[in-house]
Amino acid sequence: MTDTGYSSQKTTVQITTTSATTTTSSTSNGAKIGPDVGYIKTIPGILRIVEIVLNFICIICASVATGYWGNGFHEAASFFEFVAVVGFIWTLVFFFLYFLKIVYVVTRVPWLIIDLILCAVWVVLYVIASIVAATKGGYHSSMAAAAFFGFAAAIIYAIDLALVIKNYVSLKKITGDTPHQTVPAASDDVY
Repeated sequence: MTDTGYSSQKTTVQITTTSATTTTSSTSNGAKIGPDVGYIKTIPGILRIVEIVLNFICIICASVATGYWGNGFHEAASFFEFVAVVGFIWTLVFFFLYFLKIVYVVTRVPWLIIDLILCAVWVVLYVIASIVAATKGGYHSSMAAAAFFGFAAAIIYAIDLALVIKNYVSLKKITGDTPHQTVPAASDDVY
């Protein structure tokens, strides 16, 4: 099996209170917040890094193009830049959530569902922004480059989306439960 960076191991949090109102918590799998260098070597980790790099390249291409006005060119470049900047920020945030193992400790948040929705939204936004950039690419070469890298980012986000969906379905079959409470460990295999 290939290492996908996901696992079927469930993390549960137990809360114990005493009469002195002291609260302690522990996780059943011993997950602690800290860097997980192994995540960088997994397919999801590599995809996140590629997404971050492509978003950064798209930001640069669109930034060069936003200085030109006329024929809706500035608006197209600004929309493309918006998609790239917001995509860069959320992808960077999710990269660090997985890299620092926060998703394995904070189990009440439906990480996989959020990841699935964000990947789907960014596939659609990058396809739209890239089509708009491609129509304006004849006016400035930076928009043509932005369209190329935008389509590349849409493809990478689509691959990431497919892996997240596959992981979601696999975890649902394995646990028999809605996997919003389950986030896989980076070093285990699901598939």
